[in-house]
Amino acid sequence: MGNSSENQKKKKLELLDYYLKMHKKYPLSKYFVPLAETYRSLDLLDEALDILQEGLKWHPNYFIGRALLAHVYSQMGRTSEAAFEAERVLQSDPKNLLAQNIFSRLSQAHTEASSSQKSRIQDFQIHSLAPVHSSLAQKFSKPKKVIFLEHLLKKIQTRVRLS
Repeated sequence: MGNSSENQKKKKLELLDYYLKMHKKYPLSKYFVPLAETYRSLDLLDEALDILQEGLKWHPNYFIGRALLAHVYSQMGRTSEAAFEAERVLQSDPKNLLAQNIFSRLSQAHTEASSSQKSRIQDFQIHSLAPVHSSLAQKFSKPKKVIFLEHLLKKIQTRVRLS
C-alpha cells in the first residue's frame, strides 16, 4: 500500500514539473488550471490559489478555473469566497458539477449553522426569563414579570421616539 501511495505522489510530482514548464513557456495560456489542480492535489493550497488568481486575471470567464478556485477556497476553509466563486460559475454554467457540489455543501453547512445559532438564541431568551434562584421565583410572580417587561418596553419605545 505504501508503494502505491509513493507511486501516486511521484506521478503528481512529474505532472507538477510538466505543468510548471508549460506554464513558464506559455504564461498566458490556460495551463494554469492543471498546474493549480496538481498543486491542490499535493495539498499546496497557497500555491494553487496564487496560480488561479494570476491565471484568472487573463481568463476571467474561464469557469473551469473559477470552479477550481471555489474548490481551493473551500479546502482552505474560506467558505464565503468559495460560495461566491461557485455561485459565479453556476450563473454562467449551471451544469458545472464541481460548482454545484461546492455550493450545495456550503449552503447546507450554512443552513445547519444558522439553525444551530437560532436554537442557541432561543435557549438564551428562554433561560434569561427564567428565575435564576428559587427565592427570586417566589419574590416575582409571573404577572409582575410581565408588567415589568411591558413597562421596560414602553420606556425603550419612548426613548426611540424621542431620539
